[in-house]
Amino acid sequence: NVNNYNNQQTLLDIGYNGDLPCFFSNNCYQLLTKGSYRNIETRNWGTEWSNSQEEFHDDQDWTDCSCDDIASVHWYVQQSWDYFNNIHSWNGMDGIGSRTQVGVTSQTDAKYGGNLYTIIVGGIVRQTLDVVAHEFTHGVTEHSSQLYGTDNETGALDESFADIFGVLTERYVEGNMNDWRIGEDGNPDPDLPVRSLQDPNNDYFHYPDPTDCNNTAPGQPDTYEGQFWYPINTGDNCDDGGEHVNAGVQNHWFYLLAVGGSGTNDNGWNYNVQGIGIDKAAKITFYNLINHIQGNSEYEDARQGAIQAAKAIYGYCSFEHRQTQNAWHAVGIGDDD
Repeated sequence: NVNNYNNQQTLLDIGYNGDLPCFFSNNCYQLLTKGSYRNIETRNWGTEWSNSQEEFHDDQDWTDCSCDDIASVHWYVQQSWDYFNNIHSWNGMDGIGSRTQVGVTSQTDAKYGGNLYTIIVGGIVRQTLDVVAHEFTHGVTEHSSQLYGTDNETGALDESFADIFGVLTERYVEGNMNDWRIGEDGNPDPDLPVRSLQDPNNDYFHYPDPTDCNNTAPGQPDTYEGQFWYPINTGDNCDDGGEHVNAGVQNHWFYLLAVGGSGTNDNGWNYNVQGIGIDKAAKITFYNLINHIQGNSEYEDARQGAIQAAKAIYGYCSFEHRQTQNAWHAVGIGDDD
């Protein structure tokens, strides 16, 4: 079952997750994918990359050792890389294929490590495809628009782009959209997923008292400055100004743009959005991220950028342009068409 892969790599069978292209040297397999267009190395995380342990195995079956979790994470990063490369022609985190470093730890956490091109993930709750793809997307937002590492509304946009492309990567791999939730596969309680693009009000959490960071209640906002919105610049620092909480607004915008919906939002505005489809919505969102979003962008900037993206791709006053505008109106930002 061993086949040559780009001369120095071998297709490794890791069971449910499929084939895993890895580096083969000195009769050992290493969690290092290089050549072709991918450039990924995965290690057991120490305290920094230099003291993290390289991972080797003596055969192609990574399911027969204690390293199957770390091999799965490596595969998840490969799929994230493939999604951006094959769907959006964006190679790696920075668009030019620089190496992504992946550290796997036993601690329950998931984070992007900034300009070191490093993702750190740990614990079964965080070692899932959509969560790893979310962290990979933070690398894309940093290198494309300098969005990563911000807070308040700008941070909410960063988290939202990561949520959206996390869900889209899972869809890319699975072949269909099983749900609109991110993080649900690793959550011990499937009824309490991390976040939902379809129904933010009934998932995740918010801060009823923005000055009490230890007090949370269920629900994210689906409307700008609506129910569950975390007030910006209140002098406190819960969730870096509510960046994960307020991400629900653009998340829901994407869902409505893709699928459609009608009703009345928290501002009392009636809306009617006709869905343009997931693929078109993804194309508009990525174009906006790469071409319009900047390191200080806020929600109004995201709206304007998405509308400009729809015009550039599909034409002025096209169906896609009008529904992009309508979807932003639905989540409380700007007029409809």
